Amino acid sequence: SRPSLREALRALSTLGVVETRHGGGAFVSRLDARTLLAPLDFFLSLTKANFKDAFDSRLVIETEIVRRAAAKARRPDISELNTIIEAHGTVQEDPVGFRMLDTRFHEKLSAIAGNAVLQRIAYGLYNLGVDFQNFNQRAKNDPGLIAQSTKDHSEIAEAIAAHDPSGSARAMAKHIRNIELSTLRVISKGVDLRKHR
Repeated sequence: SRPSLREALRALSTLGVVETRHGGGAFVSRLDARTLLAPLDFFLSLTKANFKDAFDSRLVIETEIVRRAAAKARRPDISELNTIIEAHGTVQEDPVGFRMLDTRFHEKLSAIAGNAVLQRIAYGLYNLGVDFQNFNQRAKNDPGLIAQSTKDHSEIAEAIAAHDPSGSARAMAKHIRNIELSTLRVISKGVDLRKHR
């Protein structure tokens, strides 16, 4: 029936399988991983209470990403990572600038790893982390935060440049734990991050 068909098309559109165009009908999408995994971002945005689960998941996904990046990184990839790390020095007092570099750094790691599914999951978890943390507020309450993250990023980049998967994973695990701890410190001070978005 038409109502059943409409509901089916709506569900397929939500999943990214079908694109509906006003006045143009419904078409099968490109079916790429980025589109098909978009509902994951929505799911993650609904599970903010699972703070520990979110960081545990990020630990699993991003340590695997850097393992793969260390094995696959080419000279231009390493050069770009080093450029990002050098730029960190210009944003030590600029939380917004640092957040932009932070996003670029993590996106580059996923791109080097070359797995679209891992990339999309990491993207969803990263964005959930941004919601949890509100970086500007965290930076105000934790003056050493940007310096610590810069140090962590440098260690990750160095391990990837050395083509050291285990070292990369250890450096990323340390970075994720530092992010989790800094977030917990803000929460423990009673700062409501939602008020500062």
